[in-house]
Amino acid sequence: AAWFATPQMAGARNAAFVLDRFGDVRGWGSNLRALLGTGTSLLSLLAPSAVIVSNAVQITAGQEFGCALTSSGEVLCWGMLPTLVTPLTSPTAVGLSGVQHISAGDFHLCVVFTDGTVTCAGLGVGYKLGFGTTADVPFVAPYTLLDLGGDLCDSVATSTTHTCVMVRGSGEVRC
Repeated sequence: AAWFATPQMAGARNAAFVLDRFGDVRGWGSNLRALLGTGTSLLSLLAPSAVIVSNAVQITAGQEFGCALTSSGEVLCWGMLPTLVTPLTSPTAVGLSGVQHISAGDFHLCVVFTDGTVTCAGLGVGYKLGFGTTADVPFVAPYTLLDLGGDLCDSVATSTTHTCVMVRGSGEVRC
């Protein structure tokens, strides 16, 4: 039986990514700071690149990075992730597995695990990571889980300055 993903697009500052119905991710636009994840130093692509991730079920992008959630629940990212010194030139596992949902803000990434717990990493300015501090959180396992008072979540949404979660069961949104 054929496996199909829901087609999606995600936009970074100077690039875009597409997830096709077969689970393949491609990108085009600027490759400055390895934003396209092609493993090359080619500065820009006017047409979609070769496949950079296969078996993806979701994609998201921040200002200078992209990430994909694979069908096995692993998160792969590429480009200049906030808190990293050098860019990831091709899709790289960032120590997040057992994930069901991902969302990137300009300079942070949040994930919901299959057990309903949530974590975020990146720049903490504006308290947007949800840890009650403006401290940056590096993309290094083990990740700290958000304290949601025992509640579990189904999804997370991010923006430049906010992160919101939807509580499992009630549908309540917390930001």
